[in-house]
Amino acid sequence: MPVIAALVYPEGLASSITLPAEIVHASNQMVAAQNRSLALTKFLTVSTTGSPQVEFSTVLTRACNGDVEDLSRCDVLLLPAIWRHPRKALRHVEPLFEVLHSAYQSQTILCSVGTASSLLAEAGLLDGKVATTHWMDFHRFAARYPQVELKRRHLITQNDRIFCVGSVNSIADFMVYQLGEWYGTNIARAVEAQFSPEARQSFETAAFL
Repeated sequence: MPVIAALVYPEGLASSITLPAEIVHASNQMVAAQNRSLALTKFLTVSTTGSPQVEFSTVLTRACNGDVEDLSRCDVLLLPAIWRHPRKALRHVEPLFEVLHSAYQSQTILCSVGTASSLLAEAGLLDGKVATTHWMDFHRFAARYPQVELKRRHLITQNDRIFCVGSVNSIADFMVYQLGEWYGTNIARAVEAQFSPEARQSFETAAFL
């Protein structure tokens, strides 16, 4: 069973968790209808605050259904976009840097959304690699992380198993791509047809690979 885990921290944008979760839900329905022998994808949310519930940058509150131990067993780990400066989220994620490194070494795919690429950069996981971030954070990111090669003209970057997507909309492209890796082109195309126009552009066109 493929497992996707999303970190949940204060100032995170709920849409960068709910959109992937809804895409997974749609994929599971289609997979179950077409081939019951395939394992469905499990979607977990993991709190970084120690509380089972985390309030996002909006009035939404998320009840998490996973724990830190799950991070070492997931196939994909998502770092949601952060509202404004990532400083507040960093305070909660920094204690998990060792966990992020361990997950990456154990073949987990890491994917940051928008300004959450700063969390990967702070952890040293982007040193000497390409990355992107939200366009409003380009100047600060480039100044703060000169060891990272910032790609300002690409909404998605890939370094082996580390992906950065520049916006909440771009996470749809990544999700469709990853579901296609697990379930094949037909499922991926059926899923992307249900979501935003951004999800229907070619992943290879949008990404710096």
